[in-house]
Amino acid sequence: MMNQAERFDRFKVNLNGLYVPKYEALCEYLAEIKYEDGSFWAPYCGIRSANEQDFLYAIGRTRDHKARRKTQAQGWESPHNYGCASDWTKFYPDGKARWDHEFWVDYINGCQQIGLVCGATWKMVDKPHNELKIGLTWAELKPVVLSQGSSAAFALIKAAVK
Repeated sequence: MMNQAERFDRFKVNLNGLYVPKYEALCEYLAEIKYEDGSFWAPYCGIRSANEQDFLYAIGRTRDHKARRKTQAQGWESPHNYGCASDWTKFYPDGKARWDHEFWVDYINGCQQIGLVCGATWKMVDKPHNELKIGLTWAELKPVVLSQGSSAAFALIKAAVK
């Protein structure tokens, strides 16, 4: 069972250097919020491979047809694939995730104050998700990474950071 600080450190590994300052600021912001039940905010997902992304994309489409779709992004179309996103929820002191809670506003406010895009504001709501704000879509990077490699895609991300 990981505590809050251990989760912060674990999910920071391999994140894009452009995203890390925002991630750290969100960690600090949410660590300051204390709840009576001892629950705390922490990430549960950071960087994700293109294969992992494709697996999530298939849920509700080509696999687990009755399941709710998990994402709109295929591999190399998600900021997770570039280390520029993380997903969060609250955890109880015993390490169990807490999903149905009324405290999402704390997380949303933190994302907005730090300048991250928060999935809670999207048409297809994804409350746990936050990502680096850039001036292009993540899907626009897919042909770049496939034809020119990740270095070219990271250069575009760096130029597009808002």
